[in-house]
Amino acid sequence: MSEKRKTGIIIGLCGVILAAREAYVLLKSDPDATESEVIWSISTFPMVPFIAGFLAGHLFWQTTDTYEREERKSKREKRESERKAKGFE
Repeated sequence: MSEKRKTGIIIGLCGVILAAREAYVLLKSDPDATESEVIWSISTFPMVPFIAGFLAGHLFWQTTDTYEREERKSKREKRESERKAKGFE
């Protein structure tokens, strides 16, 4: 399994766990204790919305274009095939 796939699975699981906890707390416990309510209550501090925006930009801003990414991938695959041909793997 590739590292990219593992990362996707971990992110997906974290999202599912947070959503399940949010639903559980909302339905079975105190609705003011959900993650959303806690974040909204601390968002009065200017740093919280700034950090949220910074993280969103970091996660969704594409740092390299598709051509560069494909070029790096082909170089990596070439190195791996050379290593296999030399008997390192």
